[in-house]
Amino acid sequence: MKTPANDDGDQKLIPKLAQIGLPKKLVDELLEHHICASYAKGESLFRQGSPAEVVFWVLGGLVAVYVPTSAEERLLLDIAGPGETVGFADFLNAKSRHVQAFEATALSKCTLAIFTRAQLRSVLEQLDATTLTELLIRLNTYWSSTAYHRIRFLSLSFRERLEMVLADLGYRFGVVESRGTILTLELSHDSLAEMIGSSRPMVSRLIGEMTAEGRISRQGKHYILNRGCGLDQELLAPTALQRNAA
Repeated sequence: MKTPANDDGDQKLIPKLAQIGLPKKLVDELLEHHICASYAKGESLFRQGSPAEVVFWVLGGLVAVYVPTSAEERLLLDIAGPGETVGFADFLNAKSRHVQAFEATALSKCTLAIFTRAQLRSVLEQLDATTLTELLIRLNTYWSSTAYHRIRFLSLSFRERLEMVLADLGYRFGVVESRGTILTLELSHDSLAEMIGSSRPMVSRLIGEMTAEGRISRQGKHYILNRGCGLDQELLAPTALQRNAA
């Protein structure tokens, strides 16, 4: 359900938009025209192949981004939280039209700011050569880091993939406390299996091993990356670079 823009949402967007290199004047102009939309848990934002006319910026809640691998199966590519974007990856279909490369679903009740690509193009056309060059450098770093991370990820064992996923989620959605880092997400074994491209029984076995080793523990539905477990930012140098660049 679409709702008017709100000041609280704008305050969450301003730092991120400025971070990618947009001058404040243009950030303000862009924010004047965005639309806020609320989605219920499980509601689809877009499907693969649908028109790629808008970009979504997460203000609150969580969005799951999937790669369909068959008519009935899909791989969980990423979970986007507040301040992160979805819907920016597209490709040209047989009619040379821009369509969504992935699909996205609300993982929880969420609020998103929606910008049309025409609005973004209008803002970019106002940039001077120096600012535009800096923006292109930042975007190149982002996509290079993304490609590096995905290629590296595919070369790892399922155990190593799970470690990297947990480290990434801890870095982005974790809260540091006396025991270590508690993940604010509620993650099922099915979700983790989708994220590492394995079966659910494989994830259950790996979680059991890591628990027995004292690397992770549980508090209700939340995982804890135990202090000193090694699941820290050293695993995430490319990913951290990617997040900062974006």
